Amino acid sequence: MIMSNFWSIWISVLTIVVIVGCFILLKVVNKNYTGVEEGKSMDSRV
Repeated sequence: MIMSNFWSIWISVLTIVVIVGCFILLKVVNKNYTGVEEGKSMDSRV
C-alpha cells in the first residue's frame, strides 16, 4: 500500500520538529546557570 502525499509530508515534518526540539532541549540544559567557571569547585560543604 502506498502512503498518501499527506502522510509522507506529515511524518517528515514531525521528524524535523522532534529533531529540532531535541537540539533545543540539549542546548538549554547544557548552559551553566551556576555562575561557577568550568573546572572550579562549587564549595558545597554541608
